[in-house]
Amino acid sequence: MADPGNRMSAALDIGALIGRVSFADSVNTEDRFDFYRVTLDRSSRLNAAAIVTGDSVDLNIIRDFNNNDVIDSDETLATDFIVPTISSDGAINVDLPAGTYFIQVDGRAGVRRSSGYSLTLTNTPVGTLAVDPGNVMSQATDLGILNGSRTFSDFVGIPRLDATDYYRFSLDRPADVSVTLTGTRAQTVVRLIQDLNGNNAVEDNEVLARTNSGTLASTQSQPASIDRTLQPGTYFVDLDVLNGRDSNYTLNFFTPGATPFPFGPDGLFFNLSTDADTIVLDAAQVGNLVVRALDGDDIIQGSASNDTVVGNIGNDRILGNLGDDFLLGGRDNDRIEGGDGNDLVYGNAGNDIVRGGQDNDSLFGGEGDDQLSGDFGTDVLTGEAGNDLFILRSATAAPSVATADIIADFTAGQDAIALTNGLTFAGIALDASGSNTAIREVATGQILGVVAGIQPGALSAGNFATLPGDF
Repeated sequence: MADPGNRMSAALDIGALIGRVSFADSVNTEDRFDFYRVTLDRSSRLNAAAIVTGDSVDLNIIRDFNNNDVIDSDETLATDFIVPTISSDGAINVDLPAGTYFIQVDGRAGVRRSSGYSLTLTNTPVGTLAVDPGNVMSQATDLGILNGSRTFSDFVGIPRLDATDYYRFSLDRPADVSVTLTGTRAQTVVRLIQDLNGNNAVEDNEVLARTNSGTLASTQSQPASIDRTLQPGTYFVDLDVLNGRDSNYTLNFFTPGATPFPFGPDGLFFNLSTDADTIVLDAAQVGNLVVRALDGDDIIQGSASNDTVVGNIGNDRILGNLGDDFLLGGRDNDRIEGGDGNDLVYGNAGNDIVRGGQDNDSLFGGEGDDQLSGDFGTDVLTGEAGNDLFILRSATAAPSVATADIIADFTAGQDAIALTNGLTFAGIALDASGSNTAIREVATGQILGVVAGIQPGALSAGNFATLPGDF
């Protein structure tokens, strides 16, 4: 084997890394650095593992962004310090997009002894695309005319390296289009875009829809879906991971084709029909698949297990039933209730009714003017866009501030808080609770809810409404 070079420009070229390769060599004061160059032909998980004898070494994975043959401060993507013992090895595991990378074995300054090492490099593809989706619109992966269902898996999120992924598709007729994002490990934003002026830059008025998977505080993989009726033309979808993190993902594009779409399993999904379906989910049949309603005003009741349901097009009614469910209404005006279990319930687009049911739920209204009711348990209500109505039921009031429902994003002058059973503003007290306001029913002393980030003085009778009965 040729000796690995002391610089990136002289690196031992492995070429396209497929599977696993191993090398044995040494570094010392006269030959401190060894460089290996590898090419990944698609998004992959690169594992670099080393066992050393002699003195300690540093193991680094590098991308020479500017091709200047110098390791600049932001070009070391991953590193490990390897200490020799009787049986010691160090390993780096990092997800990377397609491209050329360098593995450096560094004998460390000041070390006098020679360090022998064995290095093993393993490439495990994590995506389905031979070419990584571009970071700008002009380099988007082109899907051509969208018809039926197409699914792609890839990786996104490393700044400078793979910050954004763009996809482009076309429609030759008006069509209902669903874009569903799954399999993320960090909060990932997905946008539907139409480049109206053709300048390959995203203007505010060109973002047709935007949603995201998961939450900033969670590593849960929660789907996100955009559902729209689109006219003939060319459209883009882009993905961006928030807070400087990175994530694998699976992205599905769907539009009904000329032939009926099959009912039942379809890769990651369990499809219902394009008609108005009424169904009680069978956990044995659905398993861990994402239940995807298509067109029609569907009525979907969950199973006794943990269900994931996306309503898509139509005015749907979705009940989670038992288990910890993820329910997403999709487009149009949906009615969604978590039922038993600690559920995540999203209204998404449209004017939705979003209810928690039993236990401790997280509710999100999404776009539109939504109604949110946590019901029983300690729930978090987030209206998001639109003029939302947060319903605090007297029948489900809590004995303490700590166990009451939380309104996470109340906007005075836009949103409103509804009291039930004829209770009026005169029958409540607004108590300061740190930086929040606790709403207390005077007659019972029970806490109806807590408005986060709002002081009592910022609320008045004009922010409240009264429902004559329960909700």
